[in-house]
This record gives sequence, C-alpha cells and structure tokens, in this order.
Amino acid sequence: MAESSSEPSAAPAIPTNKPWLLKPKYPGPSAFFYAYLPEDEYYMVGGTDNDPSVRSECEYYGGRQALLNIVEQYRNFPGSMDFFESELCSPFPMLNPRIYQSMKAAKSYIFKREILNQMQMLTMNANFRMTQDNVPILRMMAIYMRTKDEMMEGNLEFVPYDEDKLAVFQKHVTDRFRLARHTGRKFKITQKKQKTIEYVFETIKAMMPVNKYDPEFTSLRKVLIISHEERPVHNNHTFYDYLINMMYIITVEFNNFINNNKSWFTPYPVVQGPKTAFVRLFKEEKNSYVLGFELLREMKRCEMDTVQLEEILQDKRPMYCLDIRIVLSLKLQNLELVVSKNLKAFKTPIWIPLVDGTFCLQAEDMIQFFVYRIHNAKYFQNASTEKRDKILGAFSFIKTTLEDLEKGYRLVLQSDVEKIKDGILEYFKNNKISPPAEKIEVRQIDEGLWTENNLAEEIKHLKLDEPFPDMVKFAENVFKFEKLEHFRTLDLCSAVEICQFFCITRVDENTRTFYELEDSWFEEMSSEVPGLADFKAEPKDSKAASEAAPKKSEATPKESEAKSVDSEVAPAAHEATPTEADSEKKPKDSEAASMDSKVTPADSEAAPANSEAEKADSEVSPKDVGAAPADSGAASKESEPAQAAPADD
Repeated sequence: MAESSSEPSAAPAIPTNKPWLLKPKYPGPSAFFYAYLPEDEYYMVGGTDNDPSVRSECEYYGGRQALLNIVEQYRNFPGSMDFFESELCSPFPMLNPRIYQSMKAAKSYIFKREILNQMQMLTMNANFRMTQDNVPILRMMAIYMRTKDEMMEGNLEFVPYDEDKLAVFQKHVTDRFRLARHTGRKFKITQKKQKTIEYVFETIKAMMPVNKYDPEFTSLRKVLIISHEERPVHNNHTFYDYLINMMYIITVEFNNFINNNKSWFTPYPVVQGPKTAFVRLFKEEKNSYVLGFELLREMKRCEMDTVQLEEILQDKRPMYCLDIRIVLSLKLQNLELVVSKNLKAFKTPIWIPLVDGTFCLQAEDMIQFFVYRIHNAKYFQNASTEKRDKILGAFSFIKTTLEDLEKGYRLVLQSDVEKIKDGILEYFKNNKISPPAEKIEVRQIDEGLWTENNLAEEIKHLKLDEPFPDMVKFAENVFKFEKLEHFRTLDLCSAVEICQFFCITRVDENTRTFYELEDSWFEEMSSEVPGLADFKAEPKDSKAASEAAPKKSEATPKESEAKSVDSEVAPAAHEATPTEADSEKKPKDSEAASMDSKVTPADSEAAPANSEAEKADSEVSPKDVGAAPADSGAASKESEPAQAAPADD
C-alpha cells in the first residue's frame, strides 16, 4: 500500500485508451470531413486542421453548404465523437439528436448520451448564435460535454424524452444569456492583472469538470491560446469578459439540470422488482426486426425468462436479427419496442451504435454504398470488357454478406465492413486495377431539368457505354420511372448512378443472387406510360430494386438540415442542397444550413411498415412531431441579429 503524504498529490496518470482526445490524427472538426470523404476527395478540405475550410466546387454533393450539412448528418449519432476519434474540443453536431417513438404506446425516447447535445441545441437563440465570437464557447462546451458523457460509461440506453423539463432548462439558460453583457454580470475584467490569457484560463478552468483524460486542462488552454493569438486579451478584454460569463452561465445551468436529473446521465440502476426492457425495432421499407443479442441482453437485465429466446438464438452469431412477428409471438411483458429507422447522409449509411460499444451498418445500405463508391471512383470509365469483369470480381467480397442477409443477418459489424473494404482494395492492388489517369466528371444538371437524351449523352460522355453497352438503353427506363415517382426526383449525376447500379446487378453474379430483376425491366420500355404499371423488379428479400433511388414521397424534410459547426467552415447561406438517389435526399428548396439558420427539430421515428407491427400499433398512433423539442428544438424564435462582443479600443 502506498504511504500517505501531506504533500499535494501529483496529477493522476492519463488513461491511454482514448489518445485521440489530446493527440488526434486530425485536430478540430477536420476529423469528421476526412471520415466522410473518400481519400481521393480529401483535396476538398483546405485550410489548417484547426481551421478547416471546404472548397466551394463540391458539385457532386450539391455545393459547399450541402457538404457541410451532409457531414453534420453523418456524425449525428450516439458515440460519434469517439467513433471518429475527434479531439476533446471538437464541437458537437449542430443538429438535433433523433427522438424515437415507441411502437405501441406513442411515447417518445432519446438516448441518454444525446441529451447533452440536445441541451446544447436548446441554448441556441438570439443571444447565442453561430457567430465567430461564439466558436471558442462551443469548443469549451464540447470539453465540458465530453467530460460529462463519461458518466454513462459508454452505455447505450434509452430514457423517456421529457419535453417539458427541457423547455424549462431552455428558458433558464437563454434568459440568463442576456446577463452575459449586463452591467450586473458576475465577472468583470477591469484590473490590469486580469487582462491576461492566464487569468482567463484559470477563471474558466475553475468552472469546468476535470476530464480524466486531460487532468491538466491542456485542451481548454489550447482553445484559449488559439483565440488569444487571433484576439489578444489585453486588446479585447470585453470579449473575454463575455466568454467567461457565458461559460459561467452554461456550466451552472448544465450542472443544475444534470444534478436534478441524475438518472438521465448515468447507467440504469440495479433495482429490484419489475423493470422495462427497451429494445430497438429496426425499420426498413418492408421489414421490421430486432437484434437478437440486444433483446437477450435487455431481458437478462430485467431478469426476464430468456429460455425461449435462447433456444431461438442457439447457434446464431451476434448480428442475427429476429423478425417482428417472432418477437411479438414471444408475448413478452414489460417490453418497449422503440422504432429506429436506418438513415443515410447523402448515399452514405450512418453508423448504428450497439449496446456493447461496437457499431454496425444495415447490410443493404452497405452493399449499395460499395457499388456507388466504385462507380464514383471512376473505375468503369472507358474500361474494356475484360477490365470490367475484373472490377466486378471485387464484389465477391460482399457475397457472404448477401448470403447472410437471407439467413437473418441484416446488420454488419464495423469490423466486418472494414474487412470487406480492405479486401476490395487489396483485390484492386493485386489485379493492378486503378481508375483512369484522366477522370471524366459528370456535367451536372439539376433535378427536373435534364432529359432522356441528356442522360444517354452523359453515359457516352463518361465512356460507361464501353464496359456496359446496354446502359444507354436504360436511360429511357430511368427517365420514365423517375417521372412516375418510382425513383425520387434525380439530378443527372444520380440518374447515371442508377443506370450503373442496375448494370452491375445484371452482370455481376454475386449481386444478381440478391436482386432478381426481370429481364423485361432492362428492355426498352414502351412510351405508353400505363404499361409501366405492370413493372415488377424486386429483390428476393421483397425490397424493391428501385430502393437504390427511393420515391420522392420519402424525401427527408427540412428537419435534417444542420447548423455549421464552426465559423471557419461556415458556408454561404444560400447554396443549394444536394439532390440524391437515396432515402436521405432533401428538397431542393429547403433552407440551407448556415451560421444564422434555424436549428430544426430532430427526426421523428415512424411506426414500422410491417403488417404485424401495424396491428400491434393500431390502437395508439405515435405523435407526428411530438418528439420535436420546444421552440422547434432550439432557436426557431430567432429574429434579432447576433450581438457580437466588440473589441476594446
């Protein structure tokens, strides 16, 4: 045993299982852009690591503003900050977290680990906007929130969403923001010795909780030093006076709320008596299912009888999923099924956190992502038939996933996704397959403005008719089905992707086993539109092949739009949002995210599109927008311009 000492103890040893918090590969917000973009598009991110900027010519994504929105959506899930190995002071997503609906009781739920982010969003109002003055505050808030998130010990748990309590918190904190520049504010920098960066650091440090990974507050010091280099304290003491008072208000109000609702920020307690098991019901277009091991784990936590379920899961691997009909047949008491839709961020699936701390993707979304990625990397441009067949050989790495999908394994672990990705890249390397030296870019035309001839000409321009001679014939099909709303409204780039997708599924024997498309679809269709009603092209799993580009009726509403994370990456406010060929496309005229844009409500989760689930849910329908926080999530009542802290003369 160590001897006691009256001397002050040294700082505790810093744990090493999260080295990226202080020594990230990509400092600041850069980590999220590099995580989303493929390596051959890293050139889009410029500036410095701490002050990244995004190029404006991101035509494929719909422009600079749209790409920023997409990245915010991509990282908006529980545990994303550590998943992407982001720095301790990296700002949290400027987008409301998702609010989930139960299948039967129309109750709203939120993951405990996302309440802090929701609290941050609720602070956004006319007195606290996304301006240059507030960037350091958001970074310091991130340090505070990452530290408080440790209370959950990495657990993924639901808690009922109490809109009223959060509305009271919002009023308290936003009312007090007006005092940050008031003559009666708590902190005032007036003396010469206070007009130093060390005074500012020590004052804010005293308000902050100690992060076990950063007991010396090096991240806080870094944020303030960067600000000091841009705006020296001795010349801008009014600004730092504002920073100190804002952080005082934020930490006091956050601490009070956390202390008054401790169970929302800590793991489920070990209690006696009946307990409710909260289990996600994953919803696809025509399937609803539960992850078997997640259900088993929750039932054991609640001390339920698991004999029947364990028999079903016998000899099954961890990612085995149970159809909703099987779950309902178990007639489990105290089971709350919480509906969760699989989302994408512009054709890229968003990672799904699991209760054991791992992450996964929905299998079908992952397959489509790899198809689109190979296409957009330009591998097929001007390829010979021989090279085409070699490229298609890479899809052998998803064959096991396709086979497992039919056996009930609808989710794919991150480790397996990485193996598939590495396998494809190694296959390309071994077979000396690479994109052409001179890549041809799509001559983009916005949705609703291109014609069948434009699409056919673009296929030839991209030289995709070389490896796929039939692709030009598909232009008519895609154009007509887009008009019939079998596909969502497409821009020209997305229309080319759809043609490519169906060409691959027709030629490649691996994906053909999944999408059993009738040959009639690939033939030139009659100009008679009524004849299209007989179209039938569905995969074996009953999900329509046209899910490669869903209908317009499924477009993501304005709610999915985000505020930009930092002023250094803040886009022009009126650039167009992207068009796309997947389930996450936003309306073209939706409000672009910007520093001064509204913070929009969280996504609400609909009841599963499953006959059994609908039957179980027929008595009470979930609220349409009831999950949205008060005042549209955070700042829907913003009307006054931002009040920037002036520099002192």
